[in-house]
Amino acid sequence: MKILVLAKVSMLVLFTLLLLQNPVAAQTEVIPAGRIVFINAPISQMGAIMAKLSKKPIVVSREAGSRLLSYQNQQPATREEVFKEFANRLGEQGCALVNINDEAFKLVPVGETNKQGNFPRIQIDVQTNSIVVDKQSVALSELWDVIKQRVTPETEIWIHDANPDPEPGVKTPGKKFIPSTNPPWKVTDLLIQSKVRAGKIYQAYFP
Repeated sequence: MKILVLAKVSMLVLFTLLLLQNPVAAQTEVIPAGRIVFINAPISQMGAIMAKLSKKPIVVSREAGSRLLSYQNQQPATREEVFKEFANRLGEQGCALVNINDEAFKLVPVGETNKQGNFPRIQIDVQTNSIVVDKQSVALSELWDVIKQRVTPETEIWIHDANPDPEPGVKTPGKKFIPSTNPPWKVTDLLIQSKVRAGKIYQAYFP
């Protein structure tokens, strides 16, 4: 089954994604030709599928995530092969995937690759009606007070949208998507206003 995902990007740029939903293909680890399509999509929109392909968390920097990329898998290929194709296309856009201790990948501008490492981090899970830090629900207005003692110049903030719209722009009969009352951009804005370095804020995606 193919799920067509349409989303409006700035200046009415069309973003299209066909997610792998074929059970047979999933078992054999082969993705049919043309199953994945991005057209002028922000790189940040690709984090979720890259996490599924690599089976590792993908964290995307704000600068890398704002760049645009088009991609379509032209031939049947394994997940690993498609992931490598993604990495090559990202390189053409001046971005790179940095393997962090074989536990996660950071997607950053090429000029930032030598600055990456396994730094201390705080993961913020943005759920439908709450924000969770260390399994503790906090209000958006209280978030900075909860984490500020742990934030150092080296600390990374991983923002994970635990309630993403799986089919943005598509109305599925009988299915209603409930948007979060605390969308990730509100969390990001709060952190920047609190003087957290923008380069230390990442959007996190998990397999």
